[in-house]
Amino acid sequence: MTKNDRQKWLDALRSGEYEQTVDVLRDDTGFCSLGVAVDQLAPDMWLQTKWYGWIADGYTAALSDRLLERLGIDQVEAALLTVRNDDDRWTFPQIADYIEKHIQPTDDPKDAHATD
Repeated sequence: MTKNDRQKWLDALRSGEYEQTVDVLRDDTGFCSLGVAVDQLAPDMWLQTKWYGWIADGYTAALSDRLLERLGIDQVEAALLTVRNDDDRWTFPQIADYIEKHIQPTDDPKDAHATD
């Protein structure tokens, strides 16, 4: 994920414009933190279906490998963010702080993935 993409995601999480939901990327009430990333960085991947609601590249509650690559995060990072959102019930600003500290942009000279 580039610095600009990460900043766009962080700004969206902190904006107050997104309602937070759990257990799915997106539903009629809101988004999870990963759903916000999809909405900001890959909005063309959303599809609303009659039976499954909102899906992103075929998934309702997880990110496909193609989306992970497009967003520039790995499965471990996605799983950690899912736990923070769904199980720990962290707020979007708390999740944004975590991302800022633990997920470095790929155009940064440091390793791009979480170290903790």
